[in-house]
Amino acid sequence: MTLVNNGTGPLVVEKLRIVRDREILGDALYLELPDWMTFRWYVGNIDGRSIGVGKSIKLLVYDHPSDEFRAQVRRTLADLVVQVHYNDIYNNAQPVYERSLKWLADRRPKKG
Repeated sequence: MTLVNNGTGPLVVEKLRIVRDREILGDALYLELPDWMTFRWYVGNIDGRSIGVGKSIKLLVYDHPSDEFRAQVRRTLADLVVQVHYNDIYNNAQPVYERSLKWLADRRPKKG
């Protein structure tokens, strides 16, 4: 899971929040997953970080070889929404970006 700046200028993350049923759960994806799940990479709170044009911040990387593990991660994340409140480099608030992760529930294991 990666947050990418596809805009025309740099952005500053005011706050990133993880939401379920309109309730704020936290500020990092990995915190919403069971402790026994292991990942190649994850990042905690990114409030205040800047992202240049075409640049990104990896929020969570999982590449476990087990199809069942990957499916379980997808099911766990699928009912979450990521909200990003951000400003331009002149500190002007921009519209809140919100992305539901429900698309993860539709992912099928790779064939072959």
